Amino acid sequence: MSARLYKNPHGDLAVDFTYPGLPDRFRISLGVGYTKELKAEFARTLLKPLKKAIAALDLPWILQRFPDYKRLQQYAAKPALTVNDLLDYVQQDYDQHGYSNAQRLKSLVKYLREYFADQLATALTSNQVEEYKTQRLGQGHAKGTINRELAALRRGYTIANRERQVLQYAPHIQSFKENNARQGMWNADELEAILKYLPDYLHAFTRLAFITGWRKTELLTRQWKHVDLTGGFLRLEVGETKNKDGRSFPLDFPGVREIIDELQARRAQELKEGRIIPWLFHLNGQPLKACRHAWDSAMEKAIAAGEIAERRLIHDFRRTAVSNFDQMGISQKAAMKLSGHRTDAIYRRYSITNEATMRWVVDQAWKAIGGRSK
Repeated sequence: MSARLYKNPHGDLAVDFTYPGLPDRFRISLGVGYTKELKAEFARTLLKPLKKAIAALDLPWILQRFPDYKRLQQYAAKPALTVNDLLDYVQQDYDQHGYSNAQRLKSLVKYLREYFADQLATALTSNQVEEYKTQRLGQGHAKGTINRELAALRRGYTIANRERQVLQYAPHIQSFKENNARQGMWNADELEAILKYLPDYLHAFTRLAFITGWRKTELLTRQWKHVDLTGGFLRLEVGETKNKDGRSFPLDFPGVREIIDELQARRAQELKEGRIIPWLFHLNGQPLKACRHAWDSAMEKAIAAGEIAERRLIHDFRRTAVSNFDQMGISQKAAMKLSGHRTDAIYRRYSITNEATMRWVVDQAWKAIGGRSK
């Protein structure tokens, strides 16, 4: 931020300055002709106090000193935006639109808030962003995590500039290059291993996630009204999915009907006991909203027993299902309808051709030509 005295094109003495958080550069005539003597006098009586006011972020003093300058006075009710203000805009945007990861955003941007604290949005530089990235890497955080944090910051500038029109500034925020190919995969033996250590109330959910590849929140929010036994589908209504499209999964898909039958048997017992529970997956009548503790505990036990080689995530069921659809010979278009992937590019990121698949392809090729030669 700067402030100086200069001679304007009309020959008058003028002041030129910027203020943190305000997008404009202010050039104001002082109403007197330019002379070296007047410049020296105003340097003492105006420029020096002005620089102190700018450094102290004392906008009221500046507004009082230039009451007739309308372009400056318009900011009287607009305080300078900080990085935290931008992140507040993003949180409000997520909450207003009902995004499923609105709650997760709070923890995602926690370190951004702490690191930049009261940093003015218009004073944030690209070098500061790079320093932030370097520090986060040094703390052992993944590039993907840091990219998600930077995306939230970038979104904050977008909202302030395009929707609220109060900033008109944004530093260059460069994300790390990522390998977006999904890696985690389950097999049938690992599924059985984790089921051994999970509580019973998570078994049906886990098996259905393995088969369908539906997101955790999509399955955990299913109620019996979403099970169309007549038509033979488990449904997600329009607006319930990440891309807002509705979706159906056939109950006659291998393995699904058995799970639904088990849940129906449990429901029949609940109704017999006078308990009307709408949720497919619940614990003592309460819908399952989180299962991280139980999942982490089961995973640690399975790894310690040598039954699972490395940590697996619930979300890995999604890419596992996509790979299984591929191996079953299901067309990509039909598989995308099952899993809910909207674009070919995203689907391909989840479609992993592993070594087992390659061996299967080789075996199929040899069978097609009459078997391997001795």
